Amino acid sequence: MLTVQTADIKDWKTIARLSRQTFIETYYLQNTQENMDIFLHQYFNDGAIKGELQNPHYRFLLVVENDQPIAYAKLHCQPAASADTPANSLEICRIYNVKEAIGKGVGSFLMNACIKEALLLGKTCVWLGVWEKNKRAYLFYKKHGFQQFGQHVFMLATMLKPIGL
Repeated sequence: MLTVQTADIKDWKTIARLSRQTFIETYYLQNTQENMDIFLHQYFNDGAIKGELQNPHYRFLLVVENDQPIAYAKLHCQPAASADTPANSLEICRIYNVKEAIGKGVGSFLMNACIKEALLLGKTCVWLGVWEKNKRAYLFYKKHGFQQFGQHVFMLATMLKPIGL
């Protein structure tokens, strides 16, 4: 049975573990070990995770199955306003499932919880970013009614290596 709960600072180790595990499972084949290490160290270190959990603009939803955390979402409740960002919106920054949970309805369960959270907060729009090469995620979001409204560059660590002369 799946349950969802709002995570807080006491859950930092769980969120940190899930962040590192799911990011590696999803992106390691498309990136260098060096870039993965840099990204994981910068964004999924203990201090960064604790800081995000303590930031009042973020909300984390944790999915548990049989007392085992298997997925989470990081929501940005007050995303920075820009020309591309819809007004009064909630951004789904991360929606990460462990590999074993993919294809078993956990993502849809978590997405529904994100939408419910947005409605509870009075948001009129939910948006997210997805890497265009992550076809499974792209199709998942499309299935849930998301449509492309813009694009931006996401750099994973160095990505480009300087050419020696």
